[in-house]
Amino acid sequence: MRQESGTKVLIAGAVSAVLIIGFIAFFAFQKTQPLWSLPASPEESEKAYSYAPNPNSSIIKFTEGVHSWYVNERLGFSFRLPDGFKAPDGKVSGSDTHVVELSNGKGNDLHVVVLKIKAGADQTLSEEAVRANTPEEALSNFRSGVLPDGTSGFVFETDSEKWNGAGVAFWFSKGGYLFTLSTAKKDMELLDMVMETWNFGRPIPPPPPQN
Repeated sequence: MRQESGTKVLIAGAVSAVLIIGFIAFFAFQKTQPLWSLPASPEESEKAYSYAPNPNSSIIKFTEGVHSWYVNERLGFSFRLPDGFKAPDGKVSGSDTHVVELSNGKGNDLHVVVLKIKAGADQTLSEEAVRANTPEEALSNFRSGVLPDGTSGFVFETDSEKWNGAGVAFWFSKGGYLFTLSTAKKDMELLDMVMETWNFGRPIPPPPPQN
């Protein structure tokens, strides 16, 4: 990380997972606090557990009765893991950027990058702000995206080299953090699955089946 003139900070040397190389002037790296204080609501957990992928999907499968989750205790969020996927945590060298790499080891990947928003900075996320701070990428097809708890952000397409010029991302802000999720367009269903099973809380286990 190196300091530019004024308030701009350029985040460089990030792992290949990082869609963004800075959200200049928005972000500084501070001690993080979990976003949750309680488990996810029963409604949110129920929606996550009831998520059903396309039955013809070649990458997203859920074994009945098996409930695997990625849970981030440090920042306070969780989402379901399909069969065969792992989501190890990572850290960008020399910074507090938090990275999660969801992968099945077969070329189907999704990356989550979380940044702390600078204290006192405007936390409003807009299409103009996203475009202004990713000048190295061509962005298109902006539309609204919404998480189960009602948190909204922007879904858009990107020509990021990480995704071989054909990527899709979802950006949103919550509780003083910027969250960016990105994947290849061919794996759009993976992004849909993470968004639809995302909780700002620990998942509530489903009740045991009734005999």
